[in-house]
Amino acid sequence: PSQGMYLLRKGSGKKHFSFDDFYHLEQVGYEHAGLHVISMEEFLKTEAMTGNLFNKTTGDAAFPPNNRTNWDGIDPKPLKEYLRDVTLTPLNWTPGSCLVAFPSDDGPEHFAELDEMMKDVNANFPKVQEF
Repeated sequence: PSQGMYLLRKGSGKKHFSFDDFYHLEQVGYEHAGLHVISMEEFLKTEAMTGNLFNKTTGDAAFPPNNRTNWDGIDPKPLKEYLRDVTLTPLNWTPGSCLVAFPSDDGPEHFAELDEMMKDVNANFPKVQEF
């Protein structure tokens, strides 16, 4: 959802931004068959409001706070807490162990290119002690 972002919400221009303002994920979905990108609002309407999300502790169907699906410009804290209760949220995630990347084009050679990039990153990734 569109939210105020630190330093970007100052001044007289646009105050609320979403990831789509910076990362054109919908376009990535058009370029890669099988990858479907939807908004948070669409996700909440199609999954949460139809009872497809369950509280991890109780197992009961759980709905968004106040049954709200549009969180643009609204404090996201209740939504984030709700999503933590109904989704897998590994708090021990590290970018070095799990990372998303998209090839520049279709074809196995582009996937091989990604593999080579990752090997290079891993070979040259600085150790924590070096920071």
